[in-house]
Amino acid sequence: MSPIRNEDSGRVKASVDCREVFERFWPDRIQKRSGSTWMALCPFHDDRNPSMAVEEGHAKCFAGCTPSSGKPVFDCFDLVMAAT
Repeated sequence: MSPIRNEDSGRVKASVDCREVFERFWPDRIQKRSGSTWMALCPFHDDRNPSMAVEEGHAKCFAGCTPSSGKPVFDCFDLVMAAT
């Protein structure tokens, strides 16, 4: 099996809304759906106050959670990998 090319993964990332991914796996954690940015309880740590901003192209935990890749934000692939 050949590896996924960067341009292919870029097209997938551009076509998948991280809000839809987040809503599929953690709908009960969404606290505020307002405009293009949603605020949610982070599913990656014990969160009592919404610390994750979920936007179309990425999600960011302001408490410091990061994907296993070490990037500062979660993209749609990171969210799916973490959920499954």
